[in-house]
Amino acid sequence: MNHNVIEPETLPVQSTILCACFRRRKFIWIIVFSIVAISIALGIILPATIINKTKEDTPGSVATATTTTTTPAILITMVEPAATVLTTTTTTALITTTTTTTRTTGWMHSGSMNIARALHTASVLKDGKVLACGGANSPTLASAELYDPSTERWTIANNMKVKRYSHTASVLNNGKVLVNGGRSSAALDSAELYDPSTGHWTSTTNMKSQRYSHTASVLENGKVLVTGGSKSGVTLDSDSDEIFGLRTEKRKTIVNMKRTRDSDATFVLPHGKILAGVDTKPGYLNSAELYDPTTGKWTSTGSMKSGRSEHTASVLENGKVLVAGGIQRNESSAELYDPKTESWTTTGNMTTLRRRHTASILNSGKVLVTGGVSDTGLTVSTAEIYDPSIGKWTTSHTNTMKHARHMHTASVLKNGNVLISGGSNNVGGLLNIAELYNPLTNRWTDILIMRNTRMQHTSSVLNNQKVLLTGGRNNPNFQNTISYLNTTELYNP
Repeated sequence: MNHNVIEPETLPVQSTILCACFRRRKFIWIIVFSIVAISIALGIILPATIINKTKEDTPGSVATATTTTTTPAILITMVEPAATVLTTTTTTALITTTTTTTRTTGWMHSGSMNIARALHTASVLKDGKVLACGGANSPTLASAELYDPSTERWTIANNMKVKRYSHTASVLNNGKVLVNGGRSSAALDSAELYDPSTGHWTSTTNMKSQRYSHTASVLENGKVLVTGGSKSGVTLDSDSDEIFGLRTEKRKTIVNMKRTRDSDATFVLPHGKILAGVDTKPGYLNSAELYDPTTGKWTSTGSMKSGRSEHTASVLENGKVLVAGGIQRNESSAELYDPKTESWTTTGNMTTLRRRHTASILNSGKVLVTGGVSDTGLTVSTAEIYDPSIGKWTTSHTNTMKHARHMHTASVLKNGNVLISGGSNNVGGLLNIAELYNPLTNRWTDILIMRNTRMQHTSSVLNNQKVLLTGGRNNPNFQNTISYLNTTELYNP
């Protein structure tokens, strides 16, 4: 038999089988091609789909929204107008991704200092770091530390030569920091320099007078003008001198004084008790002196018309220095120092007598004064503005602050608004409330509550425009030795 010959009766059956197999394979290929086509279609459609995700968080947190489209080859990242806008462009394959990040304004925690302190200073160095030094605690501090905004951490720096509080610190044109005056067991006339390049402190010549609660202003010529302050020593804190027993927590009145006193202080006695009170014989200075960084020497300059302490000094756009308020007779007076003639002239009086207030140079060149303690001993909420072009103070362009406060801080933000934070009020309570003044609308508004109540703290505007608050006290009584704070916080405008 020839095996290559197909029998006629079997041919239709085999043909039917072959056709059925072909149809199955064709169906399978159709399915495969359909899957491929759908995948390609989805690959084109999906990148054009908008995906938005918004996450709400507490102040200082971040909310993110992401948008993806298929326009050619650009990656853009930006921040909404509520925060700094950052745009980054990167080439990719046929995809444009836009990520929008919104930072909520408000207060946020930052790294704590290594040592709690109040009545200290905080100076923003040329490299953007912040130097905190000295301050009141138990005992008075000579320590210093550095804050790095990029890591939000503090590192211990070398100690000052002299422990001190209620001193001043000035960043010189050469980048060094001049610290002078203050008090420890008595008022100080010593001064020293911090060099950020070496991290070391060196002594410089002493001032002509011992002083604390004074002011120090860097003039346009690079010299430092120091004005006023107190020179007395022993101080008491209440209407009567008291001995406070730490173990028994009992108070004993020794003797009532004949008048009220101003600057707070405490002293640990040999038997472990605390003497608390204010200046018994305060001496308010009208003297002023100049420090020349090129020679490292102090020279006397013209004296103010009035002696004053706990006042403010502001360098105006014309180079003159405006000194306002303070305690002597609870001054409302103000005067101007002219560096060219080294002389003082009186200018218009403030409408309110005040000390322990703040003064801020506005973008307009005018000076905003806020809060403080009046001649009646009450904390005030009033604010007023000095116009250098007419030499007068006005209150018509400023509304009263929402809260009376003294020993607070004031910081001028990049947008021109003024941030007021913390302080103490009339009833001896401390504030964790902050408020903003808008010079364009002449309005005050409350903002989010601070993380801590604090007074006698510092406020520094960083290079990233955030505001750093450091230390202070959360209890108005010096007898409370645990009232000193090492906490810090940041305000994000």
